[in-house]
Amino acid sequence: MKMALTRYRQLPIDYAVAVALFIVAALAPVIIRDNYFLDTIALILLWGAMAGAWNIAGGYAGQVSLGHAAFFGLGAYLVALPQIYWGWSAWAGLVLGAGVSAVTGLVVGYLSNRLRGPYFALGTIALSQVLLIVFSRWREVTKGGEGVPIPFRPGFENLAFVGKTPWVYVMLVYLLVVFAVSLY
Repeated sequence: MKMALTRYRQLPIDYAVAVALFIVAALAPVIIRDNYFLDTIALILLWGAMAGAWNIAGGYAGQVSLGHAAFFGLGAYLVALPQIYWGWSAWAGLVLGAGVSAVTGLVVGYLSNRLRGPYFALGTIALSQVLLIVFSRWREVTKGGEGVPIPFRPGFENLAFVGKTPWVYVMLVYLLVVFAVSLY
């Protein structure tokens, strides 16, 4: 018993707080039934993962990237568009979107990594603006500002859920993956 307490005391307080917050987030759907609050928790977890991803680039790598929304949007479009036009499952689109976003990030990072200070940030802003123009003007494919209408077919295979509880767990897993990468 004493050894277990000693190990716990050696655990940095930040990790203990993070584990406690992950447990609270995992238990929240058991206690909370209101879809508004569950949606809010899912969004908090999503933005926490986005902040963690930015911390990897900005905090650990020392590069101020202001184009994270570009990679997020590119991935989102590549989840939706294959569903609409080719009948793919959302999971296949998710793999495609993550892969293309990662490859795009590697290419942009390779081309602009020699830039320092405000020039790297300007390069990432330029990428986000180029993608914004392409996706908003390519109305035949993306429907412009109206967005891509995805038919609602409930089910895990379509990533379409009737309630908000599954989204809390999907976002919690996403945040845990980002947290694990940050720890690594």
